[in-house]
Amino acid sequence: MADQSKLDPAEWGDPRWRLHNIYFITDTNGKRVKFRLNPVQEALLEDLWYLNVILKSRQHGMSTFIDLLLLDAAVFIPLTQCGIIAHGLQEAQEAGAVRREPLGDDAQCPLGQWLAANAGELGRFESARELLAIHHDFHQ
Repeated sequence: MADQSKLDPAEWGDPRWRLHNIYFITDTNGKRVKFRLNPVQEALLEDLWYLNVILKSRQHGMSTFIDLLLLDAAVFIPLTQCGIIAHGLQEAQEAGAVRREPLGDDAQCPLGQWLAANAGELGRFESARELLAIHHDFHQ
């Protein structure tokens, strides 16, 4: 893994880079791993449109990909609002849309490490201070 404190802030403008570098998921073995786009997800990201239809695509991680894409948009695209619609609470819980436990130590994720390493410089910006607070709350 690259030293997160040495990352070029210009890289953060690229959604593909962010998807490959700052998000972690739980794999099928219950292990926390860095998210990597698979070929099906890459194809959708490449051809993303404002109105995509995704047919049943079992075991391609499409729900996880869409969740991360929405999270990424909500954090990095101003005035973006996102939502996930499920049939009911049970389906939402199964899809991970309802989170009941903390996401872990915010200092252990790449975004947290980069924010901490650049806190002095970022502290000058109101939006950066808000992002620091949101990031910390996200892990609680």
